[in-house]
Amino acid sequence: MDASPDRHRPEHRDGLDDLTVWRIDAPLGLLLVGAGVATAIDAATRRAGGSGVLRWAGQGTVGLTLINAGLSVFGEAVKRRAVHETKALLADAATGPGTDDDAGTHPLDGRAPARVVDLSGRPGPAGRRPGRGGHSSW
Repeated sequence: MDASPDRHRPEHRDGLDDLTVWRIDAPLGLLLVGAGVATAIDAATRRAGGSGVLRWAGQGTVGLTLINAGLSVFGEAVKRRAVHETKALLADAATGPGTDDDAGTHPLDGRAPARVVDLSGRPGPAGRRPGRGGHSSW
């Protein structure tokens, strides 16, 4: 194994980088939430239909547990994606601007960067403020 891992794809203890974990955990979390909602609704239907308490209470508990697990897994996936993007942006900032080939694109997927609007109220170019003088942005 190479002694200097790629800065954009650090290996974690589980052997997967943040982006790969996000790609696995985000759909898994959504699947668990959906299964939990369906199970909880079925338990509520059984309760309304007069089924035994142990039947609908146990099923409802399983449904709520699945919802909680799904939200937890999805939250971890969102965190890992944010960590991945932050590390990539910090690595890009540390190395300076890229080559002319990728100038003006997002460092992660090649999209054009989002427009940044200064809402601080400080004067911008030529002393103008955003939203004044017929201009909505710089």
